[in-house]
Amino acid sequence: MKMKLITLLFVVGILLVNMYTAFSAEMKPVLFNNFKKTTNNCTYFGKVTIDNGQGEIASVDLEDEVGVFVSDNKDGVILVGGCVIGSMVAKHYFINVYADDSKTPKKDGAYSNEKLIFKIWDKSESKDNYTIFMLSQAYKGTTKPSVPPVWAQSTSFGFLHLSAKTNLAPDDGVLTSGENEKTVHTKNNKTDFIEKITIRDHPPALISPNNGKELFKGFDYTINWSHVSGAKYYEILIDNNSGFGSPEVNTIVQKNMFILTATIQKKLHYNKYFWKIRGLGSDKRQITNFSNVRYFVLYRDDPVIKVLPYEGKRGTVFNLFGSGFSKNTFASLYLISPDKKNEEIIEIKISNNGTYKYSWSSKPDSMSGMYNSFLVNNETGIKSNTVTFIVWIDSLPQNQQFGILARTVNNPRIYLIKNNKKFLIVSDFVFKNLGYSYSDIQWYGPLAINSISEAKFRETEFINSKKYLIDSIKNGFKNFQGANFQGIHLERANLESANLERANFKGAFLTKANLKKANLRGANLEDAILSEANLEGANFEGANLIRTILSGANLEGANFEKAIIKEVNFFGANLIGTTLEKAYSNTKIIENMDDAVTAYSVPKSMILKETELVNLIIDLKKTEKELVNMLIEKKTNGLKVSNFKFESDELKASSKMKATLNGSYFEIEKISEEIQAMTLNDVTEWKWQIKALKEGRQSLHLSITAIFEIDGKEEKKTFRSYDRIIEVIVKNKIKFFFSNNWYWIALVITTITAIFTAWLTVFLTNKKKHKQKKKEEESKLIIVSQ
Repeated sequence: MKMKLITLLFVVGILLVNMYTAFSAEMKPVLFNNFKKTTNNCTYFGKVTIDNGQGEIASVDLEDEVGVFVSDNKDGVILVGGCVIGSMVAKHYFINVYADDSKTPKKDGAYSNEKLIFKIWDKSESKDNYTIFMLSQAYKGTTKPSVPPVWAQSTSFGFLHLSAKTNLAPDDGVLTSGENEKTVHTKNNKTDFIEKITIRDHPPALISPNNGKELFKGFDYTINWSHVSGAKYYEILIDNNSGFGSPEVNTIVQKNMFILTATIQKKLHYNKYFWKIRGLGSDKRQITNFSNVRYFVLYRDDPVIKVLPYEGKRGTVFNLFGSGFSKNTFASLYLISPDKKNEEIIEIKISNNGTYKYSWSSKPDSMSGMYNSFLVNNETGIKSNTVTFIVWIDSLPQNQQFGILARTVNNPRIYLIKNNKKFLIVSDFVFKNLGYSYSDIQWYGPLAINSISEAKFRETEFINSKKYLIDSIKNGFKNFQGANFQGIHLERANLESANLERANFKGAFLTKANLKKANLRGANLEDAILSEANLEGANFEGANLIRTILSGANLEGANFEKAIIKEVNFFGANLIGTTLEKAYSNTKIIENMDDAVTAYSVPKSMILKETELVNLIIDLKKTEKELVNMLIEKKTNGLKVSNFKFESDELKASSKMKATLNGSYFEIEKISEEIQAMTLNDVTEWKWQIKALKEGRQSLHLSITAIFEIDGKEEKKTFRSYDRIIEVIVKNKIKFFFSNNWYWIALVITTITAIFTAWLTVFLTNKKKHKQKKKEEESKLIIVSQ
């Protein structure tokens, strides 16, 4: 019996030890235990309830925990106290919150009056991310807690009841503890309650740019950070002061990124800029504290390069050097030849102080002239200034038979060197229209051509060159006797008082040209256009004026003695003081003419050696729009209307009208009569079949002539006609086909490629399967044979 009693007591003792051990283990927090117990603390006490979405229930004693945190002044928090709920009073917590130890360099507790962050851990759910509601009440001899709570030395506070709720919309006005708090008073006016204070473990984590990153002004950069659960917006501050007293950028964005555009950068100086982020809810109230602070440096490469020497003969070494580049980077040095056709690119290493140096040696056969050089940073793409240097030739070649274009390094004048003589080219206008290119100019040393005697161009030196367009103000030439200007564009050319005797201007364009007092004796002006030209006092004695356009020209005092005048357009011309004043009086002619409308259609482009139809119609009643619509309905040759050009205008018409179509590189067949009678009720139409004979941009000349009688004699005159030059693009048949059907050709090629690729894939797959099958059959035969 005694033995049994001893055994029973032993078992009971073991059970009591186990119960004590288990109870003691529950008294120490499992999760919130990593805090430092310093000499100073304050105490908080209150009831705890937890709502996991199924209604509010009491916390589980000896399981659930409460932890208190403060900011670590960086981007995290520090645990400064923890307890197990129900360890002293059922359903309640009792927690000591410890102060910072001032003797240690690292923060390890709360500062005085520092705001506290409470968290509740539900052990069964393994969950601590609840929204915390707080209710403060005074108690006998204690201090009523503030909401949000703060740390106060050796203070015992009254009740601070905690209610943990889940399944709240994370953006539903939730506030970070200690920020933008709002107090709501109950009816009895005895308790305070704060709206939906939640604890966010961490504010946004900054991702890029890295701290201290150098950003080049003028480029777009992306600033981004981690997403915060529940954040609908983010607030970003950028300031050149770490205190963010007056931020240059203070804006709200919806995504966890912000584009620092080149436009925004315009209001920023080259400086160090600090930035930070915080999360906001849907009502744009904050739900996190600000992140830690980073900074970037905004600056711009300001690279400057120089070259020495500035010029030298072939074989000279040119030193290129510079500063203001990004340190320890690579850049590309560009050397561009004088003719701009050759580009040498050399990779350069920038030193650790942002400078570089490179020596370029010109060769004995290097192109003479002005070289351009600049540097481009390979990382930023920023380009330096451009420097120039000159490579010259020290002596002239012996062979000058075909002429050499030359200049010296110290004189901008350009000479033609020929047979040991130099001829000055007096203007840029003359230079270009003699057919020369600046890349043809050879650069020589300062003394290379000084000893050569200077000669003048004979005034007829290049008189038959079609490229030679004259500007007498610049080059001083006046004698163009017998010159061939056929078909040349000389609009606005100044040929005042020039000698143009027997010059050929057939089909030339002299609109608004100055030919005042010019000598055009015996000149050929057939089909020439001199609209609005100044021909005051010009001499047309014996000149050939057939189908010449002189509409709006000033012919006052001009001499037309013995001139051949046929189908000339004098409409609006000033003929005062000329022998033609009476015969070609505009007033007398217009009185006998009717108002009419004309329209024509001509292809914009056509195929070489193929024919198209050109239509022209004139009517005395219809409008321009009606005539154009009539032409559109014809849809010539079945081609698209879009391939045709439709033009219309008003003109003066007589009872008979003549229409002609000419073109140097077209074979033109008349389908209708050139001269046709005009009637009030019918449209008068002309047609031509045209065949293109030369590829490229070609011109057609359309002319309409009014035929009427003066003093009982039939005379032909051209008034308000379409003496127009109509451009037509002539294409090779193959080029025409590809340019008009490139989309379908590309589609067919793409389709064929896709079909072939699919077939090839199937073919190779089947081939692989066949080989595999054959290999398996061979393996089976080997096994059977064994």
